[in-house]
Formats: sequence, C-alpha cells, structure tokens
Amino acid sequence: MVRKENGKWTGLAVFLCLALVCWAVPADAQLIGDWSGYFTNLGGADYFDHPMDVGQDGSVTLVTTADSTFLDQFSSTRVLDQNGDTIDFTLLMESPKTFVVPLAAGSYVIRIGRGLQNKYGNYSIKANLAPANVGATETENNDLISSANTNPNNLFAGAIGHIRAKDVKDLSDYYRFTLTTDTNVHFDLTTADTLVSSNTVLSLRNGSDTQLNFTYLSAPSKTWDLFLAAGIYYLRVYIADWSKYGGYTTTTTTTPAVSPSSETENNDTFAAANPVKKKLLLGSIGYMRNTGFFDDSDYFSCQVAQGGTLSAEILPAVTLQSLTNVINIRDGSGVRLDYAYLSGSPRSVSVNNLDAGIYYLQVSRAVGQGAYQINVSGNVILPGSGIAGSIISPLLLSE
Repeated sequence: MVRKENGKWTGLAVFLCLALVCWAVPADAQLIGDWSGYFTNLGGADYFDHPMDVGQDGSVTLVTTADSTFLDQFSSTRVLDQNGDTIDFTLLMESPKTFVVPLAAGSYVIRIGRGLQNKYGNYSIKANLAPANVGATETENNDLISSANTNPNNLFAGAIGHIRAKDVKDLSDYYRFTLTTDTNVHFDLTTADTLVSSNTVLSLRNGSDTQLNFTYLSAPSKTWDLFLAAGIYYLRVYIADWSKYGGYTTTTTTTPAVSPSSETENNDTFAAANPVKKKLLLGSIGYMRNTGFFDDSDYFSCQVAQGGTLSAEILPAVTLQSLTNVINIRDGSGVRLDYAYLSGSPRSVSVNNLDAGIYYLQVSRAVGQGAYQINVSGNVILPGSGIAGSIISPLLLSE
C-alpha cells in the first residue's frame, strides 16, 4: 500500500512538472534546441556549451530540468553571444527553471554550469522560439537609412528591441517608400504588447534622415494619416526604452489626391506655371513634400485674346474650404485682378476687357489639403499642335 501511495504521489509530481513546462512555453513556439547531459560528482567538466541558432527575432524560452543534487545558487543556465559574453542567465535553485530571453536572429551558445564540483547529476534543456512577427517583411540589418527595406505592397512588418549580443540591441528599423503624386497615406499600426510605449516611436523622414512627422506606438492598435506630395520617404521605428521589444506591422493604404492631375509638380511659381490645355483643370494642394515644406500655391498660365475675358469656377474639396484659402487671377506682373475666398463650393472669379497676353490662375492655401476642380472659360487661346509654345489654329474657350 505504501508503494502504491508513493507511486501515486510520484506520478502526480511528474505530471505537475510537465504541466509547468508546457504552461511556460507559448503555444506557437518552435523547438530550436533539446540538450541533455551529466555532471560528475567531484570531477569532470564544470560547464557544457550547446550551440543554438535563432532563425528570426523572437522570444526564446529556456526550460532547464536538473537533479536535486545539481541545484545550487552557483549553478546556472546562460545565454552567450558569439564572443562568449553572457547576454543573460538564471540561477538553478529549483527544477524545472524557466527564463525567457528576447533574441535577434543569429547564433548563440547555451551554457549550463556549476560553481561547486560537489554539485552533480543529470540535466536537460529545451529551447523554444516564439517568433516576434511571423509575417515579418524586414530583412536584417535595416538599422540605418542606407539599408532601409522596401516592400512592393508597402507592408512594413518586423520586430525590434531584440538582443544581438551583450549590450547590443536592435533599436531602429528603416523602411523606404515612393509616391508618384499627391497622396493620402493611411497607416494601420499593430504593435505587440511588449513593445507598446510612449518611448516607441514611428517617424516619417526624408533622405537626409530629417524627421518630418512622428507618432507614438502607445497602443496595440492605432491609425496614422499623412498627406504627402510626390517623393521618396522613409519610416523609422525606434525604441528609447531598452526593456521594450516585440513585433509590429504597418499596413499602408495610398489614395491619389486626384486622378488624372492637370499639374506637373512643382508649379508653385509664375515661372513653373502649368499651361492651360483644357477647359477642365484638376489639381491638389496642401500636401507636404519630403523637404518638410507644404505645397501652398499652384499656378496655371493661359493666353487671352485682345479685349477678352478670363473666368474660372473652382470646386474645392471640403478640406480646402476656408476663408484663408483663395483663388486669384493675376497678370504677367503678378498684379491681382480678381480673387475669391474658398469659403464654399463653387467659387468664381472673372475679369473682362483684358489686353492680349499671358494671365495666371493661382490657387493659394494656408490651411487644409485636398483636391480641386477648375472650370476655365472666356477668350482663352488653347495651344494647338506643332512646335512647343506656338499657337496654331487657336481655340477659344466659351461658356
């Protein structure tokens, strides 16, 4: 009866130990190491090394099981980098003993050792990797802007804050994306709980690595909207808190401000004005360039016949409707001949009895961003076919 009772208690103890081990390892973990060995009493090696390869950034859970004769305050399991330096360790004063280390992709060594030779017995170590982001698109190392990653679908997914070596962590990730026109850019941001912090920052940068805008990854899920002009841009994920690590995903949705556009950026000045070639003009304004400055003015040029009229009706987006935004008609000297505040839609300007010459429509904004449509009418001569800049078979716009 005593043996049966002891057998029951022994079986229960084994069951509880196995349950603790299973509970400690994440369900999606991958077994990347399974080692065992024996320490001889009062002789033999004082430590054993086991090489371990980590295929991608993630949390490595190490579970060490050892005989009670080996447990001691001087017995330990350590993670070493390629230089043999200790990244982290745990003391083996109980069995099983579990500890978790966030490691970057790379090669490491697991060392189990004793401080006293009279500590002996069997041991086993299991290493399981829980990837930080199974959908990662980043290719390490992308710590610098010169090594920024790209993705055809502008899906930027990776992991950050994992240890590469003693006192060395992956603290910065760069990604590059290109816009070919004024664009509404929407980011859906997903961040691991272990990474969420006001010290985890996603910033927009230009090719000089100058910060143009930023947001904190202070919640597991959030959105970020930017209104950007054509150009090359960079995203940088950065952590200032060494205790933070984990995966993140930035899904990007891009919507052109207007399509097709009548503008050929940059048309901010008289000299760069786009010629009016059709009665209908489509444009956009208020989008930030990768210089950090905004597109605040759009110019369109047209030739008006002697004694003619130039009229324009503008339909601005709701986001452009403001008393601080305006449409102007200017002559070749820059003198304003008529204007209308974009306080609603539509808004109109018109000038009569003009001398023959070149005149300009100017859309100017101080707040907001968005698309606009301009309907041009009057005695405007449209360029015909032939040598650039010549007027062949003039066409007159009329109501």
